[in-house]
Amino acid sequence: MEKMLTIEVRNGQIRVMKVRVSGKRIKILSCFRFPIPSGLIEDGYIKDTKEVANILKSELAKRKETNIKKVAFSIFSNRIAGKEVELPYVKKKRLLDMIEVNASDYFPVDISQYILSYDILDIIGNKTAKEGKTESKKEDKKEGKKYRLMVYITPKTLIKGYQELAAQGGFTIEKINYSSHNVYRAVEKKFIKGTRMVMKIGEDETNITIIRDGKLALQRSLSYGMGQALDVIAHHPVYGTRGDYVAAWDMLIKKDCFYETLDEEVMESYKEKDGQDIWEWKCEVTESLRYLINNVSRIMDYYISRNSGIEFTSIQYGGLGSEVKGLSKLFSEELRQPVKPITDLIGISYNKQLSEQGDSIGTYISCIGCLYSDMNILENVNQKKKSNTDSLSGAWLILGAGALASIVLIGTSLYLKIQEENRQAYLDKEIAARQDVQVIYNNYLTEKANVSQLENIYSNTVTPNEYLVAFIEEMEEKMPSSIRIDSLSSTQSGVNFNVTVSTKEEAADVLVQLRTFNSLASVTTSGITQQNNGEIAFDVVCTYKNVEDWQQETSEEVKQ
Repeated sequence: MEKMLTIEVRNGQIRVMKVRVSGKRIKILSCFRFPIPSGLIEDGYIKDTKEVANILKSELAKRKETNIKKVAFSIFSNRIAGKEVELPYVKKKRLLDMIEVNASDYFPVDISQYILSYDILDIIGNKTAKEGKTESKKEDKKEGKKYRLMVYITPKTLIKGYQELAAQGGFTIEKINYSSHNVYRAVEKKFIKGTRMVMKIGEDETNITIIRDGKLALQRSLSYGMGQALDVIAHHPVYGTRGDYVAAWDMLIKKDCFYETLDEEVMESYKEKDGQDIWEWKCEVTESLRYLINNVSRIMDYYISRNSGIEFTSIQYGGLGSEVKGLSKLFSEELRQPVKPITDLIGISYNKQLSEQGDSIGTYISCIGCLYSDMNILENVNQKKKSNTDSLSGAWLILGAGALASIVLIGTSLYLKIQEENRQAYLDKEIAARQDVQVIYNNYLTEKANVSQLENIYSNTVTPNEYLVAFIEEMEEKMPSSIRIDSLSSTQSGVNFNVTVSTKEEAADVLVQLRTFNSLASVTTSGITQQNNGEIAFDVVCTYKNVEDWQQETSEEVKQ
């Protein structure tokens, strides 16, 4: 039995769980979490591996845990993409090769910049095996057995950061797994019947996992979490947290920071009871969760619409949201059915005394699932190393055989060399007799170069600014009627303008619609400003798409 650390690294916090592993048996020994300075982790990327390694070692030293060197990382990033696929039933060692062959069909990116990994969700089409009979490989093929897989691509630069972190911290990486998928592996034994939804609520995102009869049915990620509520609490003057997010988080855990509904009329009824200042503050914190709850509701509606007659047997949540006071009541009211935090998992013995902060088991659900999952993002890296070693051994064998063959070829080459020299003399004589052809060929090359130069000159006269009209037409079609453009300037690369709208919701809608424009490659804003009259003003910087891409898209639309 060996001790091991499972570590979940997030933008503002690191969670660590110490476990003892014996085969498939896992015993939790202790767990703790600690904040890290802003900017060290961004969307899963470690910006300063040395600094993060030093912080991690320091926190482990405080708890006298420096003797444990084996670690497993549970990571999350919006740059990690997943897709469910089906592949023929072959030997498992061949699966990764088959995935690599089809990877460009699954993911329209440069696969050479990513690491492929997978997890087997199910084996389908095995009717005979379900009846308890044995069958040959030939019969397997007749039955049409297939693997149902979840395939992920992870940027190599992302994984490199964790490898550097481990090296600088003196750790040995046992595995690296994807946080969202770890949630499924942690709860699959618990939810073997019915349609269940599990939310992992973090600071900057919420991961949704829907499980039907113990099988993964749907995974989605939302760019909303508790971060919006933390922003309100940290910067609102009513409690004087003065931008301290640690204090704001502590308040979310210990105090009732929001009301149990998003209904404005119901919230209005608390005004007299709580007093003006507290009421306004709690209303703002409650409103900050509206986008999260509405998007969770949309995912539920989407799944039900695609699976007629389905109802959710239960909805539970983990992650940082597990510790937020009153969150269960708000979700239950808005989703119209009981929503509860995860308090136990099959095969795991846990109580809050194991946690330094007294957290529930849901807070560490990704750390637990990381140990249960068979997937390992590093598997492809390790297989490649082994393949390269095998290739090097084969190369030495080929070199030896080549040396022997070269001795035989030398004699033959000497004979052929004499023949070729005689032929070369004949060809030189023929070329001299036809020297006038060279003049014609030189003239052709000159004219070809002139044509190419003219084509380049013409192409440089085409600029994205020629499509400003198309951009303005999209503005008229997609922008709300209440929008006011105070200023607009256009360059060869893009367009900048200032927008004034009535509410923050309209501002968000403007940015969402701009990102659907066919004429734009990117849309950014430096933030919004609320003016004295209550209106919302903000600057928008848009970059045109590449002209060739734009022309191709336009051509395809015309064909359709």
